Amino acid sequence: MALGSANSHPAPGLHGQGLGVTLALCVFAVALLIAILDGFPERSVRLQAAVIAVMGAAGVAIGGLQLKGATGVAAGVAVFLAITRLPLNAGVALGGALTVALAVVTVIAGSSSSAVAAEVLVTVLLGVVAQFLKRSRENQDQTELLMAERGRIAGELHDVLAHSLSGAAIRLQGARKLADRDHATPRLSDAIDRASDLVKAGLANARQAVGALRGDPLPTLAQRPSLIDSY
Repeated sequence: MALGSANSHPAPGLHGQGLGVTLALCVFAVALLIAILDGFPERSVRLQAAVIAVMGAAGVAIGGLQLKGATGVAAGVAVFLAITRLPLNAGVALGGALTVALAVVTVIAGSSSSAVAAEVLVTVLLGVVAQFLKRSRENQDQTELLMAERGRIAGELHDVLAHSLSGAAIRLQGARKLADRDHATPRLSDAIDRASDLVKAGLANARQAVGALRGDPLPTLAQRPSLIDSY
């Protein structure tokens, strides 16, 4: 953007409109550097809005001073940051205000209607892209939070079921040994064995359910016969 501004008219300088362009570029650059700092998103919304507003004002000034060239991109960058960094209402309000200000200033400065429309269109497109990226990021964050919560629930469920079913399996093994020692009827031994098998199957199914809750792949149709036979 600085290169494009340098090739526009009037170019940055130390006198007249060139000085105005130089000052506007400096303000824009400083505000942009502040806005892209790692800790900037953690600042208050008011501070972020103020910095982005200053950046946008400098971008509007550049667009008004340099009527030739894609100088409206500076204001578009501010609109992009306003929508991506600020809450929805505040970002849209600030972005809309900067877009309107850019159009008004360039019209007053004597820019042609086609040039004004082009600059406004670029700014609006940057705002739309910013909104799309923001929604995508929010959806990704919500998905990650949901998966983390599902993982936590799955862990707790696994602990409870594993403890209960493992305890039942141990007790059934003890009952089977007692049945053998006391020469119990075959029907009782078979019932104990069947119950033990069901507990083991229940433990395996519980682990499978926990895995599904965590996002592991579910059983395929090829596994259906074995699942039916287990019951």
